[in-house]
Amino acid sequence: DFEATALVRSNNDNNNVYVGSNKGEIYKISISEHTFDKIYTYTKSNPINTLYAHLNELYMGFSDGSCVLFPLIENGINHNFPGHTAGITDIDISSDGNLMATSSFDGIVRVYSLDHKMQSPLEFNQHKSWVYSVSFTGNSNEIFSTGRDRKVNHFKIKLDDLAKDLEIHKIEPLSEIQKIKYIEE
Repeated sequence: DFEATALVRSNNDNNNVYVGSNKGEIYKISISEHTFDKIYTYTKSNPINTLYAHLNELYMGFSDGSCVLFPLIENGINHNFPGHTAGITDIDISSDGNLMATSSFDGIVRVYSLDHKMQSPLEFNQHKSWVYSVSFTGNSNEIFSTGRDRKVNHFKIKLDDLAKDLEIHKIEPLSEIQKIKYIEE
């Protein structure tokens, strides 16, 4: 009764592919060894909507809005990124590896600091409905998203100011003044 719901190739080892299931399980497929092993089960058993591999970490977006970092190394620590109220549709990591962006059926794009794993993400809610995908530009200071409203939204982030404040404060949610400070129109 295994149903694959997401798939990602390891970005630091072309030998492995990771598969997410409808029951919140992660399987590792080793191409050279011809093995298929379960390596993780999410405690809530929700379906995995999307996967993203970055270095020795696997980021999982679930149907309940949860986003979890799963380390692919021994003795690594899982980390939950709260905030979304509906299923995660996409995950992207900035080119410098410092930020993670998520999109969701709740209509919001969230940006989290990976350096400090702050609990309070930067939120963009310019879509009128579901957000299907999100992507950083190469220099990591711009994000594009697209959604059910058939629009492509473009956000410019003032990363220097944002990083400083994310280190010092929990930002939840952004005030109008903070939006002006961090988000360029």
